[in-house]
Amino acid sequence: MTSTIWGTGRRKEKEGRKEGEEKGTEGEMKGKGRKEGRKEGRKEGERGGEARRDKRRRRKEKKGREERRGRKKRRGLKTERRKEGRKERRGGEGKGKERKGNERKGRKEG
Repeated sequence: MTSTIWGTGRRKEKEGRKEGEEKGTEGEMKGKGRKEGRKEGRKEGERGGEARRDKRRRRKEKKGREERRGRKKRRGLKTERRKEGRKERRGGEGKGKERKGNERKGRKEG
């Protein structure tokens, strides 16, 4: 059986089944390993593939929830830290000291 090597214009002899050859048993055996092979060898109380997949999905969902929760908790921290740094630079707590120049938007604090 020949096949074209794309982009070269050449044809090469393909390895594998010749024209008249029938499909062997390899094709029939394929894809059965998980389904039939697993069921017989399973011990009592062991879960099937479906339950395993569900477990994995639940774990992933839980992980996602935890990550979202973490983000929610962290949300305010950055601005707090920025404010703290600004206060330090402007000489501690004081009468409107932390806002100068560019930062003088809104009401002055203090």
